[in-house]
Amino acid sequence: MVISGTDFLMKVWREIRRIKYGHSLKLRQIAYKLDKPNVMNSISYAYNKNRLKILIPRYRINRMGNHNTALEGGIWRIQWLQDFEKRNLQS
Repeated sequence: MVISGTDFLMKVWREIRRIKYGHSLKLRQIAYKLDKPNVMNSISYAYNKNRLKILIPRYRINRMGNHNTALEGGIWRIQWLQDFEKRNLQS
């Protein structure tokens, strides 16, 4: 599968893919990892442009504080995926 986007989109998506299984980060943490702490809107834009939600795991991003906001799949689905990964790490 070919993933295409601008250089910036690709950098953001690469950082999201680096989040370890069973873990999550905040958008702000992604911004700091990219050395771009002042471009939260652009990070959020890249996050929302991601259409490959499982391959580039959007559900590993906590957008607001320590909780999720609704995506197309719904908060319950995001929570289920995060809980599923955490349970698999423990077993």
